[in-house]
Amino acid sequence: NDHSGGTRAFVAEGATVIVPAPGKAHFDRTLRMPRTIVPDAAQQAGRTATVTEVTNRSTRRDDSEEINLYNVPNPHVRGFLLVHVVKSNLVYVTDLLSPPGQGRGPVTRSPRTIAVGEALTKANITGATIVGGHGTVIGQTDIASALSAQAQ
Repeated sequence: NDHSGGTRAFVAEGATVIVPAPGKAHFDRTLRMPRTIVPDAAQQAGRTATVTEVTNRSTRRDDSEEINLYNVPNPHVRGFLLVHVVKSNLVYVTDLLSPPGQGRGPVTRSPRTIAVGEALTKANITGATIVGGHGTVIGQTDIASALSAQAQ
């Protein structure tokens, strides 16, 4: 899929793969499949993937940053992680909300964007910069009406 293509390269370096529930079994199985015809970095390194599943929320911290991962109920897919980089107040989201480039129109209100808005409200995230996995970057306040669960 278009969101996990480089995962095995990170596994080769020893990274833990973090996925939304109910994805652990799928990633455990597929990341352990051998790549023998054209061995990739993970195959060559002989690394086995460590997969961690986020059921509701998970937090990762180091000396300088905190990252919160939220498994967001939505109409697009079972198991979806919204990522909040706390200190920078950046929210990474893909597929549910794709900020358009300059001159390409506004983000529209839809069941997907409403799911993002509800997740941001539940997590008390305000004033964030939304970073789109598909699309560009936009301010949370600039798209408040699209994120709102309230009827227009």
